This record gives sequence, C-alpha cells and structure tokens, in this order.
Amino acid sequence: MKSICVLILFCLSANLFSQENVVHWLVNEDEVINCSLIRSGKFLNEETSERVTAGYSIEIRDNFVIEKIEDGKYYMKSNINFTSDCTYELTVLECTIPNSNIIGLKVYIEILGTSTVDRLVMIRADQQDEKTFVLRKIED
Repeated sequence: MKSICVLILFCLSANLFSQENVVHWLVNEDEVINCSLIRSGKFLNEETSERVTAGYSIEIRDNFVIEKIEDGKYYMKSNINFTSDCTYELTVLECTIPNSNIIGLKVYIEILGTSTVDRLVMIRADQQDEKTFVLRKIED
C-alpha cells in the first residue's frame, strides 16, 4: 500500500511539472518588472503561449481602457487610475455587453511580471475573485 501511494505521488508530481504544463509566456522575464510596458498600447490576451482569445483586444490610451469583444461588436470602456507604478484601478464607464450591469464596477490590477523583449505583461485582476492574465502588446 505504501509503495502504491509513493507511485501515485510520483506520477502526480511528474505530471504537474511536465514540459507541457510549464508556463512559457515569460521565458525572457525581466529581472525588474517593466510596468511602463502597459501604460499605453493595444494588447491581446494570451490564453497559452500559442493561442490568444479570439475577437478580444484591450487598448489603453489617455487614461482610458477599451476592451473589445467579438471583434468590437461589444465593448467596455473604463477609466484607468494608476495607484503605483505596478498597480492600477479600472472603473467601468460604458458597457455594450448584453445583460451586463457593471457600470461603476471597480477592478484592481497588479502587474506580476513582464518580458519586454517578447512584449508580454502578466497581470492579476482582483474583482470578486483573482484571475491572472498574460497580455501581448501588439501596438504602441
């Protein structure tokens, strides 16, 4: 019985640390987080190192964030307030997503890491629960 438990633990740990489960997004992670990377530009959400969220983009310009869904069919416009170099708060101002009642909603964002050479930013959004995203900058 003891050897079966050890075998199960070994298989689980091997699976957890297998090459296909390792996050490759920030392979070239900056030693010091480059928080200025997200201050302005257009970004895509990278679900994996090889797949982006279809039809979704984020643009940050002039203290506003516009998230486009379904290639711009719907959008959400938020005010962005940087509370420090690597944290900011979004307040939803407009939203055309059907059946959503989120005007005034506040979302707190922390920049967890960057890869300037790959133009990647890892963020954690804290609203009702925490979610981590990796954004790829495609335009300055």
